[in-house]
Amino acid sequence: MRHIKIISFLALTLTLVFCTGVSAQFTAQINPAETVLKGTSHAFANVGLYDDVTTLIGGFRHGIGGYTDAAVRFGFADVDRGGDNGFILGGDLRYQVMEMRIKDPVDLSVGGLVETVLGTGVGNVSLGGFVVGSRNIVLTDSQDLWPYGRLIMRWDHFDSTDEFNIGFSAGAYMDLNESTGVSAEFQFDDQFGFILSAVFDL
Repeated sequence: MRHIKIISFLALTLTLVFCTGVSAQFTAQINPAETVLKGTSHAFANVGLYDDVTTLIGGFRHGIGGYTDAAVRFGFADVDRGGDNGFILGGDLRYQVMEMRIKDPVDLSVGGLVETVLGTGVGNVSLGGFVVGSRNIVLTDSQDLWPYGRLIMRWDHFDSTDEFNIGFSAGAYMDLNESTGVSAEFQFDDQFGFILSAVFDL
């Protein structure tokens, strides 16, 4: 827990000191609502295509409690596809409140996130809370498809302007084997986006 506090403090400090930006939020959901088990970790990478931004983001998610996990993200944003470039820094914390393994109708998690884009000029910070739900579709005896949806409500600070925004993401995740999965996701937000992701067990 001490490491999570340190990471959160550093992320917030960098956000407040270096925040610059792009008026959007680029933290994709990637995974279904089920949290990562305590003591286990995932690495992930995703490419995002938005209205006027392309992103390449990597990160690390770790299970820190019975139904709690946290992630850090870092990557690049190519603004106007060939214009300014920015460095994306973010993190989130999730807690699972419903679980299909104990006969709940869906997996459901709630959480919060922080994100900024550094190096493009104008102040930009996103702080928000979200809820994400998912339920599996059986494809074969060993493979499921997990459609998911996420609703996010957040405060955005951009160019000395404060706004409250609501965004929605819809996607699907599928395991390729015991240690690798992929997902595709649409984001309906300030910027419409399409995100392709890969997830690897560590």
